[in-house]
Amino acid sequence: MNTTHVPPTSLTKRFAWLIEYAIICLVLVVVYDRALRGGFLIDDIQYIADNKSITDTTNPWHFWTILEQIDYWPVFYSILWTLWHLFGENTTPYHLLNIAVHAANACLFGKILEAYGFKRSRLWAVVIFALHPICVQS
Repeated sequence: MNTTHVPPTSLTKRFAWLIEYAIICLVLVVVYDRALRGGFLIDDIQYIADNKSITDTTNPWHFWTILEQIDYWPVFYSILWTLWHLFGENTTPYHLLNIAVHAANACLFGKILEAYGFKRSRLWAVVIFALHPICVQS
């Protein structure tokens, strides 16, 4: 019988992904700071401010049951409904959510690279992915 005791991983190793995500979020907030103060962009007016299903509806449940939207994206519309009813036309929370999702995508990309064995160059690839302008709308 093997009675070898395996020590638990350190707290830093266990939550390294959380620390990495927080750092990437912080970097993205600093880099995209000017965008946080901007208004609605491109089709945001159509999807949010001019969409009566978001601005006038009292319950987001109908996004899951009706097909009257431009696209059937119930999670997306439920999030927009929630943000609209909490913050209205204040675009900063919408932009912060986009940055958080983009940071999550960058970290996911890093996890995929790590799974394929790119441990050393992974961080550079994640930073390039997170900061490259073509990836901003992730």
